Amino acid sequence: PPVALGSMAWDVPNDRALFNGVLGDGGAEVHAFVDGGWVMLGSGLGTLRNPSASTFSPASNEWLALAGSNRADLFAWSDDAGWQLRRRFVPEVAPPGLTDPSGVWLSGQFILHGGSSGSVLSDTWRWDGDQWTFIGRSTQPLMGHHLVHLPGRNEVVTVGGTATLAAGAF
Repeated sequence: PPVALGSMAWDVPNDRALFNGVLGDGGAEVHAFVDGGWVMLGSGLGTLRNPSASTFSPASNEWLALAGSNRADLFAWSDDAGWQLRRRFVPEVAPPGLTDPSGVWLSGQFILHGGSSGSVLSDTWRWDGDQWTFIGRSTQPLMGHHLVHLPGRNEVVTVGGTATLAAGAF
C-alpha cells in the first residue's frame, strides 16, 4: 500500500494481514494482504499512526485500535462497516494520548505499554473489554517498540524501541 505510517494486525478468522495506512495528505486506507497481494478494503483511520496501537482480539474476533484525537479512543474494524468508534475514553481512566506505544493481546486482555506523551513513558495499561486499568510502570520507558506474545512460554517480550524523543517526532 502507498502509505507512510500505519498499524497492522493478523485477522485470525480470515487468515490475512490487515493494514491501516496513513497517506501523505492525512487520509487513510485499510488494506488486506490476500493471495499474495494487497487489496484495499476501505477508508482508514487517519489518527491510527502508531504501529503497535492495534491488535486482533481473539475474544471478539475483531481488529481493535487506539486512535482518535486523543489517541486513546477504541475503534473496531469490520469489512462491512469500516472503522467504528467502540468507546470514547475520559482521560482520568484511560491511557493518555500516546505516540508510538506497543500493544499485545494476552490472556483475553489487551496490554498497552510505553509510548510518549511529552516524554517517553514506562506506563503499562490493561483493557479487559470494558475498561482500562493502570497496571504500573516498568523499569524502562520505551516508545516505537513492539510487544510480542510467545504463547508456548506464556511470555511477552519487547523488541526494539527507544527511550528518547527524536527531534520532529509527532
